[in-house]
Amino acid sequence: MKKLFLLRHAKAENLAPGSSDLERKLNESGRKQAQALALFLQEQNIKPDLVLCSPAARARETTEIVLATAGLPARVDYDQAMYEAGPTVLLQLISKIDNGANTALMVGHNPGTEELVRLLTNRAEQMSTCTLAEITFDTDDWSKVAPGHGTLEQLVRP
Repeated sequence: MKKLFLLRHAKAENLAPGSSDLERKLNESGRKQAQALALFLQEQNIKPDLVLCSPAARARETTEIVLATAGLPARVDYDQAMYEAGPTVLLQLISKIDNGANTALMVGHNPGTEELVRLLTNRAEQMSTCTLAEITFDTDDWSKVAPGHGTLEQLVRP
């Protein structure tokens, strides 16, 4: 069985004039959201083997806060393809995860994260900032993860 956690980054600052969307960082509310989610992961003993993260500052900061606060030593791969990715691209990234990892966490953006939940589980769920979706797959091979074959186990909103 493979387990995928999809996390939309925490609440970010508004885009400042003349700045890049990639540079937007978390605001104070977002930092608190990430800390609260980290405590949930710690309480539930959720330990991803691998983290795939968008290179956007707000996704990176969310990942850093969650892992540090929860004391998780997971390997993090930052992938440019995750920024502004739709569900098809995200599914391709999932299919390339090494099968040695049974639990993976993807930290990204909307609408891609929300659309991926719908694609994998056939359930339309709102993925507000810092929402975590837990999806399980009855396979031992990430390349066999396919649309409609995931089970949404829970949604967590800190």
